[in-house]
Amino acid sequence: MRITKSGKIYYIIRSIKRDGKRSSEVVERLGTDEEIMALHNCTDPRAWVDQRLKE
Repeated sequence: MRITKSGKIYYIIRSIKRDGKRSSEVVERLGTDEEIMALHNCTDPRAWVDQRLKE
């Protein structure tokens, strides 16, 4: 999750190794609280994100 002036933006990230160094990369951008509530008809975006991570 990244917090910006416009709100929270949720991402799925994974840890990888590049040239022997640890790094992370974005796998999927899930959206802001408002986007998630509108697209997936839910009232609790955090619960939806947690459920999505379990898939």
